[in-house]
Amino acid sequence: MKILVVEDNASLLESIRQILADEY
Repeated sequence: MKILVVEDNASLLESIRQILADEY
């Protein structure tokens, strides 16, 4: 369970970084 959460968080962080990179 914890591993899945960590993976989800990592994917979310990556997606957010991509969005920020696109905006800026």
